[in-house]
Amino acid sequence: MLRELFAAGLNVARVTMAHGTRDSQKALIATIREEADAGGYSVAILVDLPGPKVRTTPFVGTVELALNDIVTMIPGAQQPSTASTFVVDYPSLTDDLQVGDVVGIGDGIVHLLIEERTDAALTAKVVHAGQLTGRKGVKIPTERLRANVPTDEDLEMIEALKDSPIDIIAVSFVRSAADMLAVRKVVPAGGPWLMAKIETGLAIENLTEIIKVSDAVMVARGDLGTELPIEDVPHLQKQIIKETVRNGKPVLVATQMLESMIESPTPTRAEATDVANAVFDQASAVMLSAETAIGHDPVLVIKTMDRMLRRAERELDPGRLQAFALEGRDLTDVNVATAHAAWQAANDLTASAILCCTRTGATARKMSSFRPLTPIYAMSGDARARRQLSLCWGVQPLLLTHSQSSTEEVMQAAIGAAKDAGVIKDTNVAVVLAGSPQAGPGHTDSVRVATVS
Repeated sequence: MLRELFAAGLNVARVTMAHGTRDSQKALIATIREEADAGGYSVAILVDLPGPKVRTTPFVGTVELALNDIVTMIPGAQQPSTASTFVVDYPSLTDDLQVGDVVGIGDGIVHLLIEERTDAALTAKVVHAGQLTGRKGVKIPTERLRANVPTDEDLEMIEALKDSPIDIIAVSFVRSAADMLAVRKVVPAGGPWLMAKIETGLAIENLTEIIKVSDAVMVARGDLGTELPIEDVPHLQKQIIKETVRNGKPVLVATQMLESMIESPTPTRAEATDVANAVFDQASAVMLSAETAIGHDPVLVIKTMDRMLRRAERELDPGRLQAFALEGRDLTDVNVATAHAAWQAANDLTASAILCCTRTGATARKMSSFRPLTPIYAMSGDARARRQLSLCWGVQPLLLTHSQSSTEEVMQAAIGAAKDAGVIKDTNVAVVLAGSPQAGPGHTDSVRVATVS
């Protein structure tokens, strides 16, 4: 199944740590890496930390809840949940929820109105019906949630996975830049990228500061739509994408993109529009969840999304991309200014490729944020950097194995590697970015226009 998913177009494999055992999660990560490498696919592995998200215990089978059904909610971690009793793994449940609260269950699939409260239990009425299965999230208002980010469990997972081949760590329930910095302290330099999941009202308030200390961002629409008014979510999606791209980072859109394809062989018209709009909003990537985790045909889902993305990308307009990339952009940083110069040259000369010589991936990531329609090739000898860049808009990773002592040699080696890979040919114009080898990782100070020969 993994081989088929890679061939269908999967770029990043997300492993959620909220489900399964530690051993099964590590085994899955190892299998993904082994199969991707064997097939020659530069697939990144994204580990999604559970964070302080409150969940029910597993439901017994599939539970169907109807409007006005009465449900009892109790704190606990052992007994399973049923249609009449939700057991919630959160000791202070009856203290932190109040009469009148509307509680979203399972990313808002079901909504419960709290009607009565005692020290031992809550009584709630179903005001939005739906089906529940497995362990489902329970939305506690952020201002009352008693939890730290990262949680002790998150930190234990990071330590347990330090020898696993992961490329990106998604941090759940981020509320401030301090949350991301706390995770950064336990992740070694040159290790996995850190992705901030934007899913709380506080994260929206502190958005710019969070983006600056993160490597990537996720628009986590599930919890975002239960914490804030649902009519705000489309506008918040655009705001988060714009602010992230303006800071030169990749941003992905998640939650219910092709939800109907869990069971159906085709998406709804609204879902097709949602996927296309993520492209038009300039998201770097789109993410599938249950569609591929428990859906009846994961490969068909990937192929369908891939087809819709390619069709939407044919509508991208260079002028709109240019305006989007430059709006509110600070071009005074040397790395950003160099990428901007490369983007301008590639656009003016209708170049065949932009070659980014990069050790850590920073150069290609900056270049990607300018959204050029010219293909971007990330030339790196670092396997993890190449995989991480699979998340970035328009970037295709290529191996650069040579060891060079000067910027000129780096650029020549990149042109040679791109020719060998067949992505550029003689007489093509290529724009090449690099930093001097002595400048250190993440420093891009040179751009060259080359006619390939």
